[in-house]
Amino acid sequence: MKNRNFNNINYSEFNKILEQIKILKEKKIINKSFIQIYQSDELEFVEKITKYFDGVTFYADLYSVGLKENVYDYIIKKDLNCMILSIFGGLKKTYLKNLNIRSYLHSQKNFTNNTIAVGRTTKINNLNEIINYDYINSDEFKIDKTATFESKGNDEDSGVYFKAYNSSNKIDLFKYLLVCFLKKMLPIDHILKNRKTR
Repeated sequence: MKNRNFNNINYSEFNKILEQIKILKEKKIINKSFIQIYQSDELEFVEKITKYFDGVTFYADLYSVGLKENVYDYIIKKDLNCMILSIFGGLKKTYLKNLNIRSYLHSQKNFTNNTIAVGRTTKINNLNEIINYDYINSDEFKIDKTATFESKGNDEDSGVYFKAYNSSNKIDLFKYLLVCFLKKMLPIDHILKNRKTR
């Protein structure tokens, strides 16, 4: 991705975005606005752009942060609100015990005081474990400060997301509905239990 330069911003369009954010806040539709920071963004750009938003969002997981190190240091120093995307990533090491809790602890200990961890899972138990874990009395996990920067691969911008969404949404929705329908109509759990007992 090309380095973004604050001086090259289309200020007319930028002001329209800021005005829309202001309206949404006044109507209490949103409380905060976040700007996505990419690993290609330089510190100068981040220092200038973050003044217009309530926080920053970026990719990070247990093993790496998709930021330049000086940008990470700036975010920590300023204690900016953070929304960390793909926090449960690093699929090569999913065999680690309690990866969900380790990842969540990592997001809370190595970023700012106001950090939201965002991840994808189909296992509701993973989320329940995070919610119910006894963080105060546990010393099970020692989470070291992240040492790897700029290694999250290519950043996903909104164009990539919407292209994928538009091209696959109907098919994925159909598959999902079909599976839901089959689960409702067929005694799948009963069939699977019978197979295991044979």
